[in-house]
Order: sequence, then C-alpha cells, then structure tokens
Amino acid sequence: MIYHYYLAVIDAFKRDYHGVAYKVLLQSIDEVHNRSVDKCYAEIIPITQSSGTGKSKTVDKVATERILFPLCLRENLGKDSFGA
Repeated sequence: MIYHYYLAVIDAFKRDYHGVAYKVLLQSIDEVHNRSVDKCYAEIIPITQSSGTGKSKTVDKVATERILFPLCLRENLGKDSFGA
C-alpha cells in the first residue's frame, strides 16, 4: 500500500508545476535576504502546511531560480508511515 503513495509522489514531481505560489515564496526569500543583519536573526523561512499540499514541489520549483538547501524536520512516525 505504501508503495503506491511513493509512485504518486514520483509521478507528481514529473508533471509541470502549476500556479504562482513559488513566485510568492521567491518574493519572501528576497525580502528576508535583503533585510539588514541587525534586523534579522537568521535567514530562515519555515513552510508549514498539511501533507500533500505541494510544499516540496514549490520549494523544488524555487530551487530552479535560487540556490537553496531544503530541510525537512519531522517526528519519527514509524517505518510504515509515508515520508519516513
């Protein structure tokens, strides 16, 4: 059963990106990057949404225009959970 979810994710990443959410994220990245050092503790933009809403694909699209290091932090949900 879990294998089918992996196939769906792989298929989704092969498809074209739709929408403009990545442009909004790019604007946010540029705003954070342009802040003066004394007004910005760290250049970090957390993205929090429900599973399956396109976070990873949006970040992947942003990576075509900016250098970035995506990082996913989550609790251990067990070996049979999606994304584990």
